[in-house]
Amino acid sequence: MKSQFLIILFLILTSNIKAFANGGSFTSGNLASGQISLMDNRQISIEEEDLRITLYRGYAKVDVIYVMKNNDDTVTATLGFPSLLHTRSKESGTMQEIGEYTIAIQTEGLFGYGSSQKISAKYMYKGEQVKWIKMPDIFGNDYEEAPLEYPEIGWYVSNIDFKKNQNVKVTISYISNYINYGWFVSDNTDTNDSQFRYLLSIGSTWKGPIKRGKVIIDKSNIQHNINILPAGRFIKKENTYTWEFKDLEPNGNDNLLITINNGYSQMASYGSQEMTWYYSTDKKYYLSFKPEKISASSTLKKYYPLNLFDKKFETAWVEENDNDGTGEFIEMKFNKMQKLGIIGIIPGYNKTKELFYKNNRIAELEIYADDKLIKTVQINDGYTSFASYDLSAYYLIKLSDNNISCKNLKLKITKVYKGTDYNDACISELLLLQKLDKEPEAGGR
Repeated sequence: MKSQFLIILFLILTSNIKAFANGGSFTSGNLASGQISLMDNRQISIEEEDLRITLYRGYAKVDVIYVMKNNDDTVTATLGFPSLLHTRSKESGTMQEIGEYTIAIQTEGLFGYGSSQKISAKYMYKGEQVKWIKMPDIFGNDYEEAPLEYPEIGWYVSNIDFKKNQNVKVTISYISNYINYGWFVSDNTDTNDSQFRYLLSIGSTWKGPIKRGKVIIDKSNIQHNINILPAGRFIKKENTYTWEFKDLEPNGNDNLLITINNGYSQMASYGSQEMTWYYSTDKKYYLSFKPEKISASSTLKKYYPLNLFDKKFETAWVEENDNDGTGEFIEMKFNKMQKLGIIGIIPGYNKTKELFYKNNRIAELEIYADDKLIKTVQINDGYTSFASYDLSAYYLIKLSDNNISCKNLKLKITKVYKGTDYNDACISELLLLQKLDKEPEAGGR
Protein backbone atom coordinates (compact mmCIF):
# COMPACT_ATOMS: atom_id res chain seq x y z
CA MET A 1 0.00 0.00 0.00
CA LYS A 2 2.68 2.49 1.05
CA SER A 3 5.01 1.63 -1.84
CA GLN A 4 2.14 2.08 -4.30
CA PHE A 5 1.43 5.52 -2.87
CA LEU A 6 5.09 6.56 -3.16
CA ILE A 7 5.18 5.51 -6.81
CA ILE A 8 2.05 7.58 -7.51
CA LEU A 9 3.56 10.60 -5.76
CA PHE A 10 6.77 10.20 -7.78
CA LEU A 11 4.81 10.17 -11.04
CA ILE A 12 2.88 13.30 -10.02
CA LEU A 13 6.05 15.21 -9.25
CA THR A 14 7.88 14.21 -12.40
CA SER A 15 5.06 14.38 -14.94
CA ASN A 16 5.86 17.95 -16.01
CA ILE A 17 9.65 17.67 -16.22
CA LYS A 18 11.20 18.81 -19.49
CA ALA A 19 14.74 18.37 -20.75
CA PHE A 20 16.78 21.03 -22.50
CA ALA A 21 20.06 20.87 -24.37
CA ASN A 22 21.07 24.26 -22.96
CA GLY A 23 19.49 24.15 -19.53
CA GLY A 24 17.94 21.88 -16.99
CA SER A 25 15.28 21.54 -14.37
CA PHE A 26 15.20 22.13 -10.63
CA THR A 27 13.22 21.64 -7.47
CA SER A 28 13.28 22.94 -3.94
CA GLY A 29 11.21 22.48 -0.82
CA ASN A 30 9.61 19.60 1.01
CA LEU A 31 7.96 16.87 -1.03
CA ALA A 32 5.37 16.19 1.65
CA SER A 33 4.70 15.82 5.35
CA GLY A 34 1.73 14.10 6.87
CA GLN A 35 -0.22 12.26 9.50
CA ILE A 36 1.63 10.97 12.55
CA SER A 37 2.04 7.20 12.46
CA LEU A 38 1.94 4.55 15.17
CA MET A 39 5.15 2.59 14.69
CA ASP A 40 5.00 -0.35 17.11
CA ASN A 41 1.48 -1.50 18.05
CA ARG A 42 -2.17 -0.88 17.26
CA GLN A 43 -3.82 -0.42 20.66
CA ILE A 44 -3.87 3.40 20.41
CA SER A 45 -6.75 5.14 18.63
CA ILE A 46 -7.24 8.75 17.50
CA GLU A 47 -10.44 10.05 19.07
CA GLU A 48 -10.12 13.56 17.68
CA GLU A 49 -7.85 15.48 15.29
CA ASP A 50 -7.68 19.25 14.74
CA LEU A 51 -5.34 20.21 11.86
CA ARG A 52 -4.61 23.84 10.94
CA ILE A 53 -2.46 24.78 7.92
CA THR A 54 -1.53 28.47 7.67
CA LEU A 55 -0.06 29.55 4.33
CA TYR A 56 2.73 32.13 4.01
CA ARG A 57 4.92 33.31 1.12
CA GLY A 58 7.18 30.29 0.65
CA TYR A 59 6.12 27.97 3.44
CA ALA A 60 3.24 26.59 5.50
CA LYS A 61 2.90 26.64 9.29
CA VAL A 62 1.25 23.46 10.50
CA ASP A 63 -0.38 22.95 13.91
CA VAL A 64 -2.18 19.72 14.69
CA ILE A 65 -3.77 18.53 17.93
CA TYR A 66 -4.64 14.85 18.45
CA VAL A 67 -6.63 13.27 21.25
CA MET A 68 -5.24 9.72 21.50
CA LYS A 69 -6.68 6.89 23.58
CA ASN A 70 -4.98 3.78 24.89
CA ASN A 71 -7.49 0.95 24.54
CA ASP A 72 -5.53 -1.66 26.51
CA ASP A 73 -2.96 -2.04 29.29
CA THR A 74 -0.21 0.46 30.15
CA VAL A 75 2.15 0.89 27.21
CA THR A 76 4.93 3.08 25.84
CA ALA A 77 3.95 3.90 22.27
CA THR A 78 6.43 4.93 19.59
CA LEU A 79 5.08 7.59 17.26
CA GLY A 80 6.67 8.78 14.01
CA PHE A 81 5.94 11.99 12.14
CA PRO A 82 6.87 11.64 8.43
CA SER A 83 8.81 13.89 6.07
CA LEU A 84 9.16 12.70 2.49
CA LEU A 85 12.47 13.55 0.89
CA HIS A 86 15.05 12.72 -1.76
CA THR A 87 18.50 12.26 -0.32
CA ARG A 88 21.67 10.25 0.04
CA SER A 89 23.11 9.33 3.40
CA LYS A 90 26.15 11.57 2.99
CA GLU A 91 23.83 14.60 2.79
CA SER A 92 23.00 14.23 6.50
CA GLY A 93 25.26 17.11 7.55
CA THR A 94 23.06 19.80 5.99
CA MET A 95 19.67 21.27 6.72
CA GLN A 96 16.40 19.65 5.71
CA GLU A 97 13.16 21.26 4.61
CA ILE A 98 10.99 20.88 7.73
CA GLY A 99 11.84 23.30 10.52
CA GLU A 100 10.85 24.33 14.03
CA TYR A 101 9.38 20.90 14.78
CA THR A 102 7.96 20.55 18.30
CA ILE A 103 5.80 17.94 20.01
CA ALA A 104 4.04 18.37 23.35
CA ILE A 105 1.64 16.24 25.40
CA GLN A 106 -1.12 16.76 27.97
CA THR A 107 -2.19 13.67 29.93
CA GLU A 108 -5.75 13.22 31.15
CA GLY A 109 -6.40 12.83 34.87
CA LEU A 110 -9.32 12.98 37.27
CA PHE A 111 -9.74 16.72 36.74
CA GLY A 112 -9.18 16.94 33.00
CA TYR A 113 -5.98 17.46 31.05
CA GLY A 114 -2.80 18.60 32.77
CA SER A 115 -0.37 21.28 31.65
CA SER A 116 1.40 20.99 28.30
CA GLN A 117 4.87 19.42 28.37
CA LYS A 118 7.29 19.31 25.45
CA ILE A 119 8.84 15.92 24.77
CA SER A 120 11.90 15.00 22.72
CA ALA A 121 11.89 13.90 19.10
CA LYS A 122 14.73 12.11 17.31
CA TYR A 123 15.03 12.52 13.58
CA MET A 124 15.44 9.04 12.11
CA TYR A 125 16.43 8.21 8.54
CA LYS A 126 16.91 4.62 7.38
CA GLY A 127 16.79 3.51 11.00
CA GLU A 128 19.56 5.85 12.14
CA GLN A 129 19.28 9.04 14.16
CA VAL A 130 20.58 12.10 12.28
CA LYS A 131 20.49 15.82 13.00
CA TRP A 132 19.52 17.07 9.55
CA ILE A 133 18.53 15.72 6.17
CA LYS A 134 18.59 17.74 2.96
CA MET A 135 16.46 17.17 -0.11
CA PRO A 136 18.91 17.79 -2.99
CA ASP A 137 18.09 19.17 -6.42
CA ILE A 138 16.54 15.91 -7.59
CA PHE A 139 15.42 17.23 -10.96
CA GLY A 140 18.74 18.86 -11.77
CA ASN A 141 22.10 17.59 -12.94
CA ASP A 142 24.09 18.18 -9.75
CA TYR A 143 23.53 14.68 -8.39
CA GLU A 144 24.80 12.45 -11.18
CA GLU A 145 25.30 9.54 -8.80
CA ALA A 146 21.69 9.80 -7.55
CA PRO A 147 19.25 9.46 -10.47
CA LEU A 148 15.54 10.01 -9.94
CA GLU A 149 14.32 7.67 -7.23
CA TYR A 150 11.15 7.14 -5.28
CA PRO A 151 10.79 9.50 -2.34
CA GLU A 152 12.12 8.18 0.94
CA ILE A 153 10.75 8.94 4.39
CA GLY A 154 12.49 10.45 7.37
CA TRP A 155 10.74 10.31 10.74
CA TYR A 156 10.57 12.52 13.81
CA VAL A 157 10.23 9.76 16.43
CA SER A 158 8.92 10.19 19.99
CA ASN A 159 7.89 7.83 22.78
CA ILE A 160 4.73 8.49 24.82
CA ASP A 161 3.69 6.64 27.99
CA PHE A 162 0.00 5.71 28.21
CA LYS A 163 -1.74 4.40 31.30
CA LYS A 164 -4.49 1.84 30.90
CA ASN A 165 -7.46 3.37 29.03
CA GLN A 166 -5.91 6.83 29.29
CA ASN A 167 -6.40 9.74 26.88
CA VAL A 168 -3.41 11.90 25.91
CA LYS A 169 -3.58 15.15 23.94
CA VAL A 170 -0.63 15.48 21.52
CA THR A 171 0.24 18.79 19.83
CA ILE A 172 2.67 18.98 16.90
CA SER A 173 3.85 22.20 15.23
CA TYR A 174 6.32 22.79 12.40
CA ILE A 175 6.96 24.78 9.25
CA SER A 176 7.45 23.25 5.82
CA ASN A 177 8.73 24.95 2.68
CA TYR A 178 6.51 24.48 -0.36
CA ILE A 179 7.78 22.28 -3.13
CA ASN A 180 8.65 24.35 -6.20
CA TYR A 181 9.96 22.98 -9.45
CA GLY A 182 10.56 24.24 -12.93
CA TRP A 183 13.09 24.44 -15.74
CA PHE A 184 15.48 26.88 -17.31
CA VAL A 185 17.33 27.66 -20.53
CA SER A 186 20.32 29.94 -19.94
CA ASP A 187 18.89 32.81 -17.84
CA ASN A 188 15.26 32.14 -18.77
CA THR A 189 13.27 30.32 -16.09
CA ASP A 190 9.79 28.83 -15.79
CA THR A 191 8.65 28.22 -12.21
CA ASN A 192 5.54 26.15 -11.55
CA ASP A 193 2.92 26.91 -8.92
CA SER A 194 4.00 26.19 -5.34
CA GLN A 195 2.50 23.12 -3.70
CA PHE A 196 2.04 21.77 -0.18
CA ARG A 197 1.10 18.16 0.56
CA TYR A 198 -0.21 16.68 3.78
CA LEU A 199 -0.50 12.90 3.60
CA LEU A 200 -3.28 11.58 5.82
CA SER A 201 -2.83 8.09 4.37
CA ILE A 202 0.52 7.53 6.10
CA GLY A 203 -1.33 7.60 9.44
CA SER A 204 -3.49 4.55 8.67
CA THR A 205 -1.76 2.54 11.43
CA TRP A 206 -4.02 3.40 14.37
CA LYS A 207 -6.69 1.26 16.02
CA GLY A 208 -9.92 1.91 14.14
CA PRO A 209 -10.86 5.06 12.25
CA ILE A 210 -10.22 8.67 13.29
CA LYS A 211 -13.43 9.24 15.26
CA ARG A 212 -13.85 12.91 14.33
CA GLY A 213 -11.67 15.65 12.94
CA LYS A 214 -11.37 19.06 11.36
CA VAL A 215 -8.96 20.57 8.84
CA ILE A 216 -8.63 24.35 8.47
CA ILE A 217 -6.56 25.99 5.72
CA ASP A 218 -5.85 29.69 6.29
CA LYS A 219 -4.70 31.77 3.29
CA SER A 220 -5.09 35.21 4.87
CA ASN A 221 -1.30 35.79 4.74
CA ILE A 222 -0.95 35.26 0.98
CA GLN A 223 -2.55 37.11 -1.92
CA HIS A 224 -2.64 34.34 -4.53
CA ASN A 225 -5.63 32.09 -5.11
CA ILE A 226 -5.33 28.44 -4.12
CA ASN A 227 -6.71 25.11 -5.31
CA ILE A 228 -7.34 22.24 -2.89
CA LEU A 229 -7.57 18.50 -3.52
CA PRO A 230 -9.58 16.45 -2.77
CA ALA A 231 -12.15 18.75 -4.38
CA GLY A 232 -15.60 19.32 -2.92
CA ARG A 233 -14.75 18.71 0.74
CA PHE A 234 -13.80 22.16 2.03
CA ILE A 235 -16.23 24.96 2.83
CA LYS A 236 -14.83 28.43 2.08
CA LYS A 237 -15.49 31.42 4.32
CA GLU A 238 -13.48 34.53 3.44
CA ASN A 239 -9.82 33.38 3.62
CA THR A 240 -10.35 30.06 5.42
CA TYR A 241 -11.33 26.63 4.14
CA THR A 242 -12.79 24.03 6.53
CA TRP A 243 -13.41 20.29 6.24
CA GLU A 244 -14.98 18.31 9.08
CA PHE A 245 -15.15 14.52 9.09
CA LYS A 246 -16.18 11.52 11.19
CA ASP A 247 -14.94 7.91 11.28
CA LEU A 248 -12.24 8.50 8.68
CA GLU A 249 -10.02 5.58 7.66
CA PRO A 250 -7.50 7.60 5.63
CA ASN A 251 -6.24 6.36 2.29
CA GLY A 252 -4.60 7.93 -0.75
CA ASN A 253 -7.83 9.64 -1.78
CA ASP A 254 -7.74 11.69 1.45
CA ASN A 255 -4.27 13.14 0.99
CA LEU A 256 -4.30 16.94 0.82
CA LEU A 257 -2.73 18.87 -2.04
CA ILE A 258 -2.76 22.66 -1.83
CA THR A 259 -1.62 24.53 -4.94
CA ILE A 260 -0.76 28.22 -4.66
CA ASN A 261 -1.29 29.88 -8.04
CA ASN A 262 1.98 31.83 -8.10
CA GLY A 263 3.77 30.34 -11.11
CA TYR A 264 5.65 32.70 -13.39
CA SER A 265 8.30 32.96 -16.09
CA GLN A 266 11.45 35.07 -15.89
CA MET A 267 13.39 36.15 -19.00
CA ALA A 268 16.67 37.98 -19.45
CA SER A 269 17.86 40.27 -22.24
CA TYR A 270 21.47 41.41 -22.64
CA GLY A 271 22.28 44.84 -24.00
CA SER A 272 25.16 47.27 -23.96
CA GLN A 273 24.52 48.02 -20.28
CA GLU A 274 23.19 45.85 -17.48
CA MET A 275 20.86 42.91 -18.01
CA THR A 276 17.14 43.59 -18.43
CA TRP A 277 14.62 41.31 -16.74
CA TYR A 278 11.12 40.44 -17.92
CA TYR A 279 8.40 38.53 -16.08
CA SER A 280 5.29 36.74 -17.26
CA THR A 281 2.37 35.85 -15.00
CA ASP A 282 -1.33 35.25 -15.70
CA LYS A 283 -0.54 35.51 -19.45
CA LYS A 284 0.67 39.09 -19.01
CA TYR A 285 4.19 40.42 -19.56
CA TYR A 286 6.16 42.91 -17.48
CA LEU A 287 9.46 44.75 -17.71
CA SER A 288 11.45 45.23 -14.50
CA PHE A 289 13.21 48.59 -14.09
CA LYS A 290 14.88 50.76 -11.44
CA PRO A 291 14.52 54.45 -10.56
CA GLU A 292 17.23 56.95 -11.56
CA LYS A 293 17.30 58.33 -8.00
CA ILE A 294 16.04 57.04 -4.67
CA SER A 295 15.94 58.79 -1.29
CA ALA A 296 14.30 58.37 2.11
CA SER A 297 12.85 60.57 4.83
CA SER A 298 15.44 59.11 7.22
CA THR A 299 18.01 56.32 7.15
CA LEU A 300 19.66 54.24 9.85
CA LYS A 301 23.42 54.03 9.35
CA LYS A 302 24.43 51.51 6.64
CA TYR A 303 20.78 50.65 5.82
CA TYR A 304 20.51 52.85 2.75
CA PRO A 305 17.53 53.15 0.37
CA LEU A 306 19.77 51.90 -2.47
CA ASN A 307 19.63 48.51 -0.75
CA LEU A 308 16.02 48.19 -1.91
CA PHE A 309 17.09 47.23 -5.45
CA ASP A 310 20.18 45.06 -4.77
CA LYS A 311 18.33 41.69 -4.65
CA LYS A 312 20.03 40.83 -1.34
CA PHE A 313 18.21 39.90 1.84
CA GLU A 314 21.40 40.63 3.82
CA THR A 315 20.65 44.33 3.30
CA ALA A 316 17.57 46.50 3.77
CA TRP A 317 16.39 50.07 4.10
CA VAL A 318 15.75 50.94 7.75
CA GLU A 319 14.31 54.29 8.83
CA GLU A 320 15.82 56.26 11.70
CA ASN A 321 13.14 57.92 13.75
CA ASP A 322 12.02 57.87 17.37
CA ASN A 323 8.61 56.45 16.50
CA ASP A 324 7.68 53.10 14.93
CA GLY A 325 8.25 54.25 11.35
CA THR A 326 4.78 55.63 10.71
CA GLY A 327 5.04 58.66 8.42
CA GLU A 328 8.45 57.69 7.01
CA PHE A 329 8.71 57.36 3.24
CA ILE A 330 10.77 56.28 0.24
CA GLU A 331 10.88 58.56 -2.81
CA MET A 332 11.91 57.52 -6.32
CA LYS A 333 12.55 59.77 -9.31
CA PHE A 334 12.66 59.01 -13.04
CA ASN A 335 14.33 61.05 -15.79
CA LYS A 336 11.16 61.00 -17.89
CA MET A 337 7.52 59.97 -17.57
CA GLN A 338 7.67 56.30 -16.60
CA LYS A 339 4.95 53.69 -17.09
CA LEU A 340 4.31 51.53 -14.01
CA GLY A 341 1.79 48.76 -13.46
CA ILE A 342 2.90 46.79 -10.38
CA ILE A 343 5.01 47.50 -7.30
CA GLY A 344 6.52 44.48 -5.55
CA ILE A 345 7.60 44.79 -1.92
CA ILE A 346 9.23 42.56 0.69
CA PRO A 347 8.03 44.48 3.75
CA GLY A 348 10.48 43.72 6.54
CA TYR A 349 14.09 42.78 7.25
CA ASN A 350 14.02 39.37 5.58
CA LYS A 351 17.66 38.40 6.26
CA THR A 352 16.44 35.76 8.72
CA LYS A 353 13.08 34.81 10.12
CA GLU A 354 14.21 35.91 13.58
CA LEU A 355 15.26 39.38 12.40
CA PHE A 356 12.08 39.73 10.39
CA TYR A 357 9.87 39.44 13.46
CA LYS A 358 12.22 41.34 15.77
CA ASN A 359 11.83 44.49 13.64
CA ASN A 360 8.76 46.45 12.56
CA ARG A 361 7.21 45.48 9.22
CA ILE A 362 5.05 47.49 6.85
CA ALA A 363 1.32 46.92 7.37
CA GLU A 364 -0.05 49.77 5.25
CA LEU A 365 1.33 52.09 2.58
CA GLU A 366 0.13 55.20 0.84
CA ILE A 367 1.35 55.41 -2.76
CA TYR A 368 1.82 58.82 -4.38
CA ALA A 369 2.47 59.44 -8.09
CA ASP A 370 3.69 62.99 -8.81
CA ASP A 371 2.52 64.05 -5.32
CA LYS A 372 -1.02 62.70 -5.86
CA LEU A 373 -2.31 59.91 -3.61
CA ILE A 374 -3.35 57.08 -5.94
CA LYS A 375 -3.66 54.07 -3.63
CA THR A 376 -3.69 53.00 0.00
CA VAL A 377 -2.80 49.32 0.40
CA GLN A 378 -2.81 46.88 3.32
CA ILE A 379 0.05 44.37 3.23
CA ASN A 380 -0.13 40.86 4.64
CA ASP A 381 2.46 40.14 7.30
CA GLY A 382 4.84 37.21 7.04
CA TYR A 383 8.46 36.25 6.44
CA THR A 384 9.15 34.74 3.01
CA SER A 385 11.40 31.73 2.46
CA PHE A 386 11.56 32.39 -1.29
CA ALA A 387 14.79 33.84 -2.69
CA SER A 388 15.09 37.60 -3.25
CA TYR A 389 15.14 37.19 -7.06
CA ASP A 390 11.98 35.06 -6.96
CA LEU A 391 8.83 36.93 -8.02
CA SER A 392 6.81 34.82 -5.56
CA ALA A 393 8.71 36.38 -2.66
CA TYR A 394 7.10 39.78 -3.25
CA TYR A 395 3.78 41.18 -2.15
CA LEU A 396 2.52 42.56 -5.46
CA ILE A 397 0.61 45.86 -5.51
CA LYS A 398 -1.37 46.32 -8.72
CA LEU A 399 -1.71 50.02 -9.59
CA SER A 400 -3.73 49.65 -12.77
CA ASP A 401 -4.96 47.06 -15.26
CA ASN A 402 -2.49 48.66 -17.65
CA ASN A 403 -0.01 51.28 -16.37
CA ILE A 404 0.07 54.64 -14.68
CA SER A 405 2.61 57.28 -15.78
CA CYS A 406 4.70 59.42 -13.44
CA LYS A 407 8.11 61.04 -12.91
CA ASN A 408 8.05 60.77 -9.12
CA LEU A 409 6.88 57.90 -6.94
CA LYS A 410 6.57 57.97 -3.15
CA LEU A 411 5.76 55.15 -0.73
CA LYS A 412 4.66 56.40 2.70
CA ILE A 413 4.32 54.11 5.74
CA THR A 414 0.99 54.60 7.51
CA LYS A 415 0.81 51.45 9.69
CA VAL A 416 3.31 48.83 10.90
CA TYR A 417 3.34 45.39 12.47
CA LYS A 418 5.31 45.78 15.69
CA GLY A 419 8.59 43.92 16.17
CA THR A 420 9.41 41.99 19.31
CA ASP A 421 12.80 43.63 19.96
CA TYR A 422 13.27 46.78 17.85
CA ASN A 423 11.11 49.75 16.90
CA ASP A 424 12.59 50.32 13.43
CA ALA A 425 10.51 49.86 10.26
CA CYS A 426 12.33 47.94 7.51
CA ILE A 427 11.88 47.09 3.83
CA SER A 428 14.13 44.47 2.22
CA GLU A 429 13.39 44.85 -1.47
CA LEU A 430 11.29 46.73 -4.01
CA LEU A 431 10.39 45.71 -7.56
CA LEU A 432 8.97 48.02 -10.23
CA LEU A 433 7.14 46.39 -13.15
CA GLN A 434 5.83 47.99 -16.34
CA LYS A 435 3.06 46.09 -18.14
CA LEU A 436 3.89 45.36 -21.79
CA ASP A 437 1.48 45.18 -24.70
CA LYS A 438 2.98 41.99 -26.11
CA GLU A 439 5.48 39.25 -25.35
CA PRO A 440 9.03 40.66 -25.28
CA GLU A 441 11.76 39.39 -27.57
CA ALA A 442 14.17 38.36 -24.82
CA GLY A 443 16.89 35.75 -24.92
CA GLY A 444 19.54 34.52 -22.54
CA ARG A 445 23.09 33.73 -23.47
